[in-house]
Parts: sequence; C-alpha cells; structure tokens
Amino acid sequence: VMGRFSVSTDDAYVNGNMILVTPQQAGIITSIWTDNTQLVEEGQALLELDKQDYEIAFDRVKAELANAVRSTVQLFLKVEEFKAKKERVMADLFQAKLDFEHRYALVSDGGVSREDFEHSETAFVAATALVREVEKELESQEAEIRGTQVSNHPRVEQAKANLRKAYLDLHRCVVKAPVRGLI
Repeated sequence: VMGRFSVSTDDAYVNGNMILVTPQQAGIITSIWTDNTQLVEEGQALLELDKQDYEIAFDRVKAELANAVRSTVQLFLKVEEFKAKKERVMADLFQAKLDFEHRYALVSDGGVSREDFEHSETAFVAATALVREVEKELESQEAEIRGTQVSNHPRVEQAKANLRKAYLDLHRCVVKAPVRGLI
C-alpha cells in the first residue's frame, strides 16, 4: 500500500563496518546464542565451541602443576637430607681420625698391632672420601634449588605457564562480540 505516509526507494543502502569474528581456538560449535540481524553488545557471548578436549587439557596441566610443586618440595627436602648426612659422615670422620691418631702413637711402642693400626688408617681414608662424596652430592642438590623457592622454581614456573595457557584455551571456547553491532 503506497500512500501519503509511506516512503520507498530502489537505491537505498546501509553503510557500516563489517567485522569478521573468528574463534581463537579450533573446535566444533556446540551452541549459537545469536541470530541474524540481532543487536549484540560488546563482550556478549555469540557462540560456544566444544570444550571437552580443552577441559581435559586443563585438568592435565593442573595435575602437572601439583606434581611440579611436589617434586620441587622434594628437591628442597633432599638438600636438608644431605645436610644431615654430611653431619653424620663428619662425625664418623672425626671418630676415624681420633682412632687413627690414637693407634698411630701406640703402634711404634707395640701398644696396638700393625693390623689394627692399618684398619684405623683405612677407616680414616674411607671416612675422608665419604665426606667429599657427600659434600659433592650436597653441592649438586643445592645447585638444583639455588636462588629459588618452591613458588618460583623453574619447574613450577613452567607448570604455571602451562596452566595459564590451558585456562585461556578453555575460556576462549566462548566466542564474544568484539564490539556493539548487528549480527
């Protein structure tokens, strides 16, 4: 019906900026929450991708973070264990040194047998070597944690970065409108 209050044209057009929306993650669309010509606000959810693979990945990296923390705590405990071991072998070395020195003074007078003296000498040399071995093991363990705490150890930092990435991947399964506009 054409009339006095109607306007028509054959050459009208609408001008606007076209924005292509692409997901940051690959996946199968499981939900669409908008229709053609619908007005959407910036940040409004448009569609959702299948999250199952991303949820599994997120759960896996959470477990990896827990394991990284656990293994890092064990590194710190290992250092304490080697410190205690060093104290024990130092005590053994002290005892072996005393035994050797006592027998050394007595062997020339015949107060102890040559065999007993040689056993004390061997025990002293072995205790000295064991102390060096434990010191090197302690140095090696301390190198693993030097300058770090559990929370900022490289193993934990890597696991935290993996968790952040998996979290982002999971949350990027919801595609949102970048600006206000018409679908």
